[in-house]
Amino acid sequence: MVRYQLRQKAGGWRLGVTVSAAGATATFLVLIVVATTKFTSGAWLPAVVIPFIVLIFKSVRRHYSKVADGLRITPGFRTRRMNHTVVVLVGGVHKGVLEALAYARSLAPNHLFAVTVVTDEEEQERIERQWEDHGIQVPLEIVYSPYRELTRPVLAYIDEVDARFPNEMVTVVIPEFVVKRWWEHALHNQSALFLKGRLLFRKETAVLSLPYHLE
Repeated sequence: MVRYQLRQKAGGWRLGVTVSAAGATATFLVLIVVATTKFTSGAWLPAVVIPFIVLIFKSVRRHYSKVADGLRITPGFRTRRMNHTVVVLVGGVHKGVLEALAYARSLAPNHLFAVTVVTDEEEQERIERQWEDHGIQVPLEIVYSPYRELTRPVLAYIDEVDARFPNEMVTVVIPEFVVKRWWEHALHNQSALFLKGRLLFRKETAVLSLPYHLE
């Protein structure tokens, strides 16, 4: 209250400062006496917990203030012109992938690629044959991952795309099929879920899940 009254300086603020300072001093003295005489009886608990809670609240407030400052539109702010690269992640050719490719083309990006992660040449030949059989015109790029890992190879590929086309926004389109029963979702799309979590923290990258609902 002393700090508030000194800052506002409303009518009668000097008297308010005096009263508040006296009250704060008396309260502090009582706190010292109680904490000293009743320390072993449990007085140490509020003496430790209350300052800890205050620190947490102050940290939360600082966080929100920092976020607000980061989002505030400053004078002269202008959005930059964005070039756009879209990458469609595919594991095989199915209806959901074809819908995702059609959607990606509708975005009219500067560059459009499909990328698949394979473990060996046999798997590469299989998906390239599917690509050719369906006459898909989107360029297909192959990423090898002998240990069937998805996240790190895809992140490395996005880094390569950034180096190839600097100053661009990269949108990663992830086709996901949606099953009818809620419990069946636990059986599908788990790798994509983890990948989306990692891509969320990557700058200049948007992640888009394109659902395909199974009848």
